[in-house]
Formats: sequence, C-alpha cells, structure tokens
Amino acid sequence: MKSEHKYHNHRSQIASQGGDIYGDVHFDKTIHYHGTTVVSRDDPPEKRFDAGVEELRSGKRSSAERLISKAVTQGYVTDRTVYYWLLSILSKRLFEQLEGADINALRRAFQLLSADVAPAHGPDKEEEKGFLAAALAIKELVLTQAADPTAADRSAVWSGVQELLNGLPPERSSEIRQHLNMLMHRALRDSLEAKEREEIGEKRHEGKRAERAPKFFIPDPRPLVLRVAVPPAYDLPRRIALGVSAALPVAGVVWAVVLMTRQSWTDALLALVLWGAAGYALAVSLPRRLWLVRRRLRAAYEHSPFHAMRIDTSGRPETVNARAAFWREMYTVADRWFQDQLQEGESEHQWRLARIGPQVALANDLTERYGPPVLHAPPVAGWWSRTGRLLRQLGVTKTKISDPYQADAQHRYEVFTSSVKGQATVGSPDPGAYQYHTLQQDGMTSEQQTLGWLIKMHAQDVAARWRAGTLWDFRRTLRPSVAARLLTLTGFVAALAAVVWTATVLLVAHPLPMLGITALIAVGTWSAWRQGYPLARAAFDYRADQEKYAAQGAAEAEARQGWVDHLSDRPSDAEMATWLDYDQRALRMAALDNYGLTNWEVINSFFLLEAADGCKRARVLNGPPRYSAYVVRLFILTEDGVWYNMWPLDFLSGQEHSRYDETFRYEVIARCRVTETGLYHQDGRREWVRLEADGSLASGSSVKGGQRDLILSQTLQLELMHGESIHVLIDNFGRFLDKREDVEALMDVAMEVSGATDAVRILQAVGGGGKDWFRRQRERARFRLTELVRTGPELPSVRTNPELPSVRTNPELPSVRTDPELPPV
Repeated sequence: MKSEHKYHNHRSQIASQGGDIYGDVHFDKTIHYHGTTVVSRDDPPEKRFDAGVEELRSGKRSSAERLISKAVTQGYVTDRTVYYWLLSILSKRLFEQLEGADINALRRAFQLLSADVAPAHGPDKEEEKGFLAAALAIKELVLTQAADPTAADRSAVWSGVQELLNGLPPERSSEIRQHLNMLMHRALRDSLEAKEREEIGEKRHEGKRAERAPKFFIPDPRPLVLRVAVPPAYDLPRRIALGVSAALPVAGVVWAVVLMTRQSWTDALLALVLWGAAGYALAVSLPRRLWLVRRRLRAAYEHSPFHAMRIDTSGRPETVNARAAFWREMYTVADRWFQDQLQEGESEHQWRLARIGPQVALANDLTERYGPPVLHAPPVAGWWSRTGRLLRQLGVTKTKISDPYQADAQHRYEVFTSSVKGQATVGSPDPGAYQYHTLQQDGMTSEQQTLGWLIKMHAQDVAARWRAGTLWDFRRTLRPSVAARLLTLTGFVAALAAVVWTATVLLVAHPLPMLGITALIAVGTWSAWRQGYPLARAAFDYRADQEKYAAQGAAEAEARQGWVDHLSDRPSDAEMATWLDYDQRALRMAALDNYGLTNWEVINSFFLLEAADGCKRARVLNGPPRYSAYVVRLFILTEDGVWYNMWPLDFLSGQEHSRYDETFRYEVIARCRVTETGLYHQDGRREWVRLEADGSLASGSSVKGGQRDLILSQTLQLELMHGESIHVLIDNFGRFLDKREDVEALMDVAMEVSGATDAVRILQAVGGGGKDWFRRQRERARFRLTELVRTGPELPSVRTNPELPSVRTNPELPSVRTDPELPPV
C-alpha cells in the first residue's frame, strides 16, 4: 500500500508570514543555531539538567534521560530534578519496555523523594511544592499499578490517583498526562479522557500557533554586507602628469599675452580675460555635464529590459560557474517577489517592462556582495616549479618542490569549494579567500532563504516608485541645472572669442610663434583632459555613491531589523514538539471514536511520522527535523488485529485532511525492517527504487534521471502477506546537516522522534509472535513491577542535615548508571 499527497496550503501560510521567499525553488531546509544548549564535559550539572529538560520537551527521551541522570549523579538533586528525571525515564513507554537499569533508576528516584529533598535556591516555594507533589503523584501512579489492586478495590484506587493528578498545578498535570499516557492503566485513561479532550481543544492551537509556527521554517537573515564607495586613486605619477599637462596650455596663453603686450596692453588684457574665463568655465562645468550624461545613460540601461547579467569572469572556471549559478538563483527569487508586487487592475505587461532592469541590477548587486569569491588560477608553471623540475632532471633531488603560490591558491580554492558545499565556517585558515562572501557565524544556510528579506525590500521599493511615477526620476535628477548650462555655454563662447582674438592679433605680426602657441594650447588641453576628466569623474562617482550607499545601507539595516523583530517570537523546538504531540493525541482520540473503541480494548498504539512531499524542513542544532506538513500514521493494536490510519497533516494550521484507514490481522505481517533505499523525485512525486547490496540499482529498476538523481535514505518497510507494503521515509538529512553534528546520533534522534524505533520493535515482535506476544509482554510488565516494589540494597540518604544546601556536591553519591562519560549534546 502506498499513498502520496501534495500540500499547498502550508506554502501559502509561510508566504503570508514572508517566509516563502524563494517561490518553488527547492531550498527548504533551515538549521537554527540559537535557542539550543550545547553541553560539554566540564559544564556544571545545572546546565546539563536544563539541557535535558529541553530535550525532553522536544521529544528526545533518551538523550534527556542521559543528561538529567548525569546531573543527578553529579549532585544536583532538587524536587524539580527528581520530577523531570522520573518523566525522562517513563516518557511514552510501557512497563514492559523498562530494562533493569531503568528499574534501578526508578527505585533510586523514589528513595530521593523519601529523603526530604531540598528545593533549589531561587524558585518560588509554591512552584517547588508543585514539583514535589507532581513527583509524588508519579510515584503513586507507578506503585499503585505495581500493587495490582483487586477488582473490588480498583475503582476506588484509580479514583484516588485521578484526584491526586487533578489536584496538581495545571502545567504539571498536563506534563504527566502527556508523557505517561501510555503508562497509565486503561481504566485511569478512560477516567481522564474528558479532561484530556478539554485540554487538547484548548492547547492544540494556543500560543498563536497559526501565526508563529510558519516562522520556525524561516531562517535568520544574513548579516548585512554593505557596499562602500571606492575613493579615487590620486597616485603621484598621475598627479605629476596632470600638472604637466595643465601647465602646457597655461604656458601657451602666457606666451601669447607676452607677445601681445608689445603691441597693446589692452589687447593683451582682453585676451587674458577671455582665456581665463573660458578655462575656468569649462573646467568647472564641462566634466560634471559629461559625467551626468554618462550616469544618466547608465541608469537608463539599468532600468531597461536589455540590462544583462554582470559577473566577474576573470577567475577560475569553477568559481565563475559558481557565481553564475548564484546569480541565477538570486534572479529566480527576485522574479518571484517582483511578480508578487503586481496589484489588481495594474498592467502586467507594463510592470514586466518596468521591473526587468531593476531585477537584473539587484541580482548583479547581490552576487557581487554575497556571492562566492573570485579565485584566480595560479601560473601553470612558475619559476619555482621549473627550478624543481630541472633539479629532478639533473638528479640533484628526487623530492618534488611545490610552488608556494600554487599551494596557497589551491588552499584558497579548497576553502571556496567547501563553502559552496555548506561546510565552511568563519575562522577558516584563510579568511581572505571569502572576500565579500560573508558566512553566518554558526554555519551557512541557503542564500535564497537568508537573503529573501532583502530581495523583498528592494522589490517593494521598486514597485512603490513605479506606482508613484518616480522610478525614472533619474531622467530629471541627472540633468545639469540652468546655471551649469549657462556656465558651459559661456565657457565655449569665451574660448571661441579668445581663439579668434588671439589669432587676429598675432597671426600677421608673429606667424611662427603663433604656431607654437597653438600647439602648446591644443596639446596641453587634450592631455589635461585625458588626465583630469577620469579623476573628476571618479570623484563625482565617489560622492554620488557615498550618498546612494549610505541611504541604501540605512534602508537595508532598517528592513533587516524589522525582519529580526518579526521573527523574534519564533517558536522553540519544544513548542513545535508540544503542538505535534497535541495533534497526535487528537488524532488518536478521533480514530478511537471512529472505530468505537475504548482504552480498555487498546493494548498498544504508536505513531509513525513522515515528511510530506513538498513540505519545508527546519530544525535546531543537534535536533530532529520538523516539517510544515506531515504524513501521520497511527497503528492501534487490539486483541483482534491492527487498526491502521493515515492522515495528511498540515502542521502550520493543525488541520488533518482525508483519512485513510484499513485493518489487518497480525498473521498477515510478513516482515518489518529498516533498509537503505533509493528515493527518486519526479514531477512532484516520489518513487522508491530497490537497490543491490553495493548500492547500485537493482535489475529491472528503471529511473529516467539515472543513478545520480537518487537520494539514499533510510526507509521503514512493513510488508504484508497480500503484497501490499507501507513505506515510511526517515529523513536522511543530506545537506540538512551542520559540519559539527554527529550523523549517527542525528539518525537515532530522527528514528526516535518519528516513532520508527518503537514501531520496528513492536511490529517485528507482533509479526513473529502474534497474540502470544501480548501475553508475554503482560508477564514481562508484571515482572518489572515486581522488581520495582521489591526492597533493594539500602542507598545512602541524600540529606542527613536539614540545613544542607539544595545543590549537592558530594562526589561519593553512587551512580544510577555505569555508562562511560556521556558525550556532549
């Protein structure tokens, strides 16, 4: 049996939060680095305990028990620690699942409760009393079932336990029902069902779930990489060349004036005034007018539909290809956001013509600021390599002498390739290799996700200016003023008059000197323009870019801060796990109501969770993956067989869709196992492909995309006798992985949180033992309970002095486990 589902609503919900920032591009995996506690060996037990509580709330029972147990053995013993230690041991487990070490841990925790455990310093006394009462309630719940009351006393006993649970603070009572529901006697579960239904109805959508849950799948914005205006390079040779060039026309004018003074001082003075006015007017106004024309043409090109991609192609082919791929990704994201800005009643054709240019310019800008670095290839064979080759040919040495420049370039390229693969972090041996490429401090996430807020801001700005009619304001602002135009005109008129007047006076009287004067003025003016105009243009660009980049940087910083504020109430991983738990409990109740079953008839039940096709993924560091949409499978085990249910669950809204169900007997279970399979995606659907032992495609398997398009994954396979099978994909993380994480530990977490660990154990046992397995499990449970109530060796008291501080530092407190040193979380 195989069922596939497509989800669309969850994408629209994330888009409404501003999170669907990349459209249909499949970069949908996010790792959050804040809100996680990383525990090292030298951390105090308080930190270890707090991390364990977060693990428990996130659904990671095994790691939570290890952390809390370690904190207790290190001397951190309070009512709160004992309460959460009991929860971590028993959470979502049956008595028959407890091992000998678990029984010892329970017995020791119960003894700690009997030893007048002191409350921790700081918390409110009433709150600490709540932890003590909750811990005692758990003890009473367990020991009552261990006592196995008779049928005559059972009703009164369970009524007393129910009254005890109802008398706890609401938060503690809810936690106990959440974690110990499987452990409770079926009669107690029936008696608490009404309260549980009420709680699920109230808390399943509390905490603004529909508003906040989509934010978990939105990554933090990338740090800003601001553009900085490049000041013009006024190097000494260029200054000298400009000074010499400017001196030539001045010398020509002085020569002409000196010659004219021999005839008339009035003529000389008039010529001097004309040449001076022409030089000043043209030097002041003409470079800026030409710069404005150039700037206006460039702006017009950037706003035109003919604007093309611009990337640095001078580097190695691999880096050029990477930058081109980055540019295409940025353009795709920008295209989605620019399309979304069109409002009803507006011309799509006109908006497309208006946005293409700014869209390409934005992709160019983002690639230059955030794209992969440009790495240039080293010389094919430098003098160092040639010298080494010659020495080897002459027999002087047999050792290859490596070129240090080539080695450095190779290292820079390796750093770049690792950053492209998402494996580089800040602090690499060669940070210069990154240039403008800024990585997040704790790793790298998809560029489409981390830059979406920036692309959205620019798209909205372009759309607003287009509607206001100011998108092409550069046509007005990049034009000279009337005064500047008059000054340029005056300069040209004065220059023409100076040339005519000088030629009239000197051409007849001094023809040969006139030729020299003409040459000096012409050559000097041309050379001074060649040297001076680029400097003036660079100075104008610098001042204009300073203003532009300052305004752009302020706007981007404001937009980024607004986006950070928007994500400030992002739910924690524990909140996501709590919402998911309420969803599962609600679905279980709905299934029981549909079948008319009661808790008395249910021997066991468990869930299997799988990511839905097209969903978004996110998780915290070292945490399990969370999905925006799930395929939820529920197995209800009764004396007669298995009741199997499957729902598509839209997690963001907490709404399940069409339910699929069927029943089958235990005898039809052929096999249950976890295997490595090939997962092939095509046309929005997925197909499992059988693999050989060496990982190659099995004979008879046909995949259009070929072997390289397969994704190797762990899959739980439940095969039935009549040929049907149930496949549950377990997230293989793939690129959804940080360099510092342990893949095997993450897979264990994924197996536990998805329910696959318990599912494989139960289905394999039921398939092999049938109904007899339930009898053996009941006997095993009775045996474990007998072990629990049996008097064991006397353990030393936690407190012998009522004034003993709450946090113990006694290194001789015996350990519950004999495990080796626990690794960091």
